[in-house]
Amino acid sequence: MNSPEIVEKLPSVVLKFSGLDYYPSELIIGGLELVEAALHDLEEGAITQALKQNGGEEFIYAARAELDKVRRRHLQIYAARDGCIEHWAIMGATSLWVLQLTIGESMKEAYKKSPIHQQLSAFFSRDVRELADDLSSHLTKNLRSAKRNTAFVVALSRVRLSVHVHDREPRVVMVSLAATSEYESIPLSILRPRRG
Repeated sequence: MNSPEIVEKLPSVVLKFSGLDYYPSELIIGGLELVEAALHDLEEGAITQALKQNGGEEFIYAARAELDKVRRRHLQIYAARDGCIEHWAIMGATSLWVLQLTIGESMKEAYKKSPIHQQLSAFFSRDVRELADDLSSHLTKNLRSAKRNTAFVVALSRVRLSVHVHDREPRVVMVSLAATSEYESIPLSILRPRRG
């Protein structure tokens, strides 16, 4: 288990949907899939690099297998209010947990002082703007490769994607998916719940 002091130093990522009164499932699923895949790729790359550079190549397969077990579990619902849905994740926490499972057991307490753990912690503790740029690159790459999934691309082609560091919280990377005026879905007036 990650120690709280390490996790507190890690940046968060917030996925925010905005611009609509009602959010079609295609948009929510597409956005969640896009960000989850980017977070997974970012963490897998960081784990692989840390293991390769510190003589832990024999653990790469096991670490990737553990990371695959938690695929699509990075983001948690954070807030839902009129006009906005937010999901959040802590960047790097999954990677550190996966390494604890794969090599931490064999090294016990020495793992936390190992170069592998130190490098991975440093990767996710670096300047949050660099992490935002890395995440943005992964999002763009994944969006381009998603062209085979028509519903996913159609939903996301009608939103504006932006990645930036939060104005008031310097350790938070915001990923915003804002619906544009071109976003056309089912006439939502027929789906609104009747009140009273």
